[in-house]
Amino acid sequence: MVQRTKSQARKRTPFEAENVLTLTPRETVQYTRFGINRTYQLLRSGRMPSIQVGKRFFVPKAALIKWLESPDAGWVEPRTDRSTRPLNTSKMPRKTT
Repeated sequence: MVQRTKSQARKRTPFEAENVLTLTPRETVQYTRFGINRTYQLLRSGRMPSIQVGKRFFVPKAALIKWLESPDAGWVEPRTDRSTRPLNTSKMPRKTT
């Protein structure tokens, strides 16, 4: 076995590591092809299966696969607070007549 320093270590992908039980959010993004913001939104809301240790999230690989196969995977309710916000007209161009 070849010894590698930290800078030489090759990063693993979630597809290569079958013996890994949990994924980081960045690995989950690679696996699901969701965006990083959507992934964190799903993790924080509790809709994506995860384990939180302090501020860090870990996603159990088996639970993620099962969740992705479910019909409501990735669904996030649309934000309603944007529609109630008043329209900022100060930056809009004025019509000249």
